Order: sequence, then C-alpha cells, then structure tokens
Amino acid sequence: MGSVSTAGLALAVADAGGVGSITAMGMTADRLDKVLADMTARTAGILAVNFLTADIDRDAVEAAAARVRIVDSRGAVGCSTISPVVRIASGSCPGPR
Repeated sequence: MGSVSTAGLALAVADAGGVGSITAMGMTADRLDKVLADMTARTAGILAVNFLTADIDRDAVEAAAARVRIVDSRGAVGCSTISPVVRIASGSCPGPR
C-alpha cells in the first residue's frame, strides 16, 4: 500500500463497510499508536495494519494489535519473528497470544 494507504482513505473504506488498511512502514510504535488512536476514535469500522517488511518493530506490532482487528504480515516474515501477535490475517500462523 505504501504511500497510498493514508489514514483518510482507510477511514473512508472502513466507513463504507470494507477493511480500511494502512501500512506501518516507517512508523515508530509511538507514532503508529497515535495514528491508530485517532483512527479508531473516528470509525467503528474494521481497520487493519500491514507490516510488509522483514524488519518488523515488535513494539509497533503490539501497538497495532491493541488498536485494530487485523494485523497483517502478508507472509513477509515467519511466525517466530512476530509471535506472539493477537491477530494475523493471511499470515501463515494465526493464533492467540
């Protein structure tokens, strides 16, 4: 999604009944948490965060998992790299913490 996965677009998609998705690429855990806090305050729709890199910040994953319904690795990394994560959609190892 890269530069096209803006918070505004994700909110519009979530409000329309879809899954609004942003990328966590380049965001620190604190920045991601602030962005997601704002987004979740503005919609009751489904939001997702994509981690599309092998260099995943575990704190950012935890921040995302605390705020959105879907945390997605798209298979970019193996389970052991990001476990334990609450929700992984389309990754290879969904499961509870």
